[in-house]
Parts: sequence; C-alpha cells; structure tokens
Amino acid sequence: MSDAIRTYSTAKGYVQSAYLIMTNPSRFQVPDDTTFILSYHMLLGFAVELYQKAYLTNTGHTEAELRSGAVRHNLKKLLELSEADSFSLPAATKLVDYLNDQHSSFEYRSI
Repeated sequence: MSDAIRTYSTAKGYVQSAYLIMTNPSRFQVPDDTTFILSYHMLLGFAVELYQKAYLTNTGHTEAELRSGAVRHNLKKLLELSEADSFSLPAATKLVDYLNDQHSSFEYRSI
C-alpha cells in the first residue's frame, strides 16, 4: 500500500468515526456537550489534514516536507500547497477556514 493510500485510508477512518459518534443515539451526552463537540472537531481536523497530505504525497511531496513545522497541523498551509499542485475544491477553503485556527493550536484536544 502506498503512503498516499495509507494516509487517505486513515483520514477516511477519522471521518467515519466522526460520523458514527455524531449519529449514535447511545453516545454519551451531558447538558453542555462541549467535550463531544471538541472531539468531533478534532477528528474532522485530522481528517482534513490527512486528506491534504494524501493528495500532496501523491503529487510528489515528501513525508519530511509534510511533517515540517511550517505545515504540520496547519490546514491553511497544506491547502495552499495543494492548490499550488492544481487541487481545486471551493468547499475546502470554507472547511479549512472553519477548522484551521483551533486545529493548529490544538484547542480541539482539550477544554
């Protein structure tokens, strides 16, 4: 299995996990669902990050480049690299704008 496929598969797993916890009627719920919302957003942020890294790996970027401090966990930088490699999906910009700041600052990982 190629690195791009492995990364894509992991991203898909994050999306499927987010879907399952969102739709499960037995999920843990409290009056203030902040902890759930944080975990849901964390999974989505990592999925977006890994989808972009899968695309970039497939277009020739190295693992070292994609793990560098300049792009690591920075959804906007990864999207810029992807767009420079001919990626185009208008909805991606909106999703990245929504998730980037808290994803790159790790706010979705804790309260």
